[in-house]
Amino acid sequence: MKIACIRFSLLAIVASPARAELYFGFNGGASPVGAMVFSRPTAADLTVNSSAGWMVQGVAGYRLPGLFRIELQAEYFRNRATGVFRDNVQVAVPCGELPQTPCFLGDVRASVGGPAIFAMGFYDLALAPQLSLQVGGGVGTQRTKMHVDIFGRMNNATAAQRYDIVNASDSVFAARAAVQLAFALTGADLTLGYSFTRTGRPSLPGRGAYVPFNFDVPMSRHAILGGVRLPF
Repeated sequence: MKIACIRFSLLAIVASPARAELYFGFNGGASPVGAMVFSRPTAADLTVNSSAGWMVQGVAGYRLPGLFRIELQAEYFRNRATGVFRDNVQVAVPCGELPQTPCFLGDVRASVGGPAIFAMGFYDLALAPQLSLQVGGGVGTQRTKMHVDIFGRMNNATAAQRYDIVNASDSVFAARAAVQLAFALTGADLTLGYSFTRTGRPSLPGRGAYVPFNFDVPMSRHAILGGVRLPF
């Protein structure tokens, strides 16, 4: 009899419907970006290494009767990285001799960031009276801003200066999967979660010493965020 009551109580925790409500929240934490490798034999090779970064996020959502939620996420992320650039074009005149054809020196310096917005759906599974596991996914758009530069020197110059390889932005489609734990307090939920975001191919014009190219590498972005969720 006691075992049956325990089983019934567990089922009630998992299956009991939550009341419908509007909520909003704030999250922040680490958001590393995976390496991006671009290679065109007729233009250039550019590798932007994986990098640590940060992200802040605001959310607004609606808890449906039952175990489902719909949520709008608006965020901004920023990452700094290093990388490698190489021109693949051979010309008769060596670098540094003609205007705007410097000899590049060393590794590149890169920054990647921008805003994004996602429409998400979540399924909330109760693990304990105050603890739930929440799994979701969704789609949205990300504005990718990339700035990559490198030191270069002309043969008639006494000091090297920085030259832009890529300095552009583009909006692309993105998809996201997310999982998080939520701990219910009186009047608020504390959350800790992970998400993985994959974008489409951006169109970011760039230029080496000799020819232009189009950096069109998709981005893979992770996020580990802590936050708070409050009812309206």
